[in-house]
Amino acid sequence: VTSAPEFYAPGEGYHVFAGHDCTRAFAISSTKEKWLDKDLEGLKPKKILHLNDTYWGTYVEKYPIVGRLTDPPYDAAAYDAYAGPYAQIRVHE
Repeated sequence: VTSAPEFYAPGEGYHVFAGHDCTRAFAISSTKEKWLDKDLEGLKPKKILHLNDTYWGTYVEKYPIVGRLTDPPYDAAAYDAYAGPYAQIRVHE
């Protein structure tokens, strides 16, 4: 979860993502609501690696993490090999 109202506020380009787990949508580069709050099952490793690169190279670098899902729609720890330990995500105060 990040702060960026210029992108995620109502009426802005990515407002559909606000309040949702967007992991699958980001992995397949989609803004369609049907991909929100979905697990990553069935995605090719190439898509998951793309997600990892985008996450670390774009999102974490540009936006402070201001929250973390307490009940993601999948086992986040299953993807620790790609993105690092989910349990160790630190939230900026």
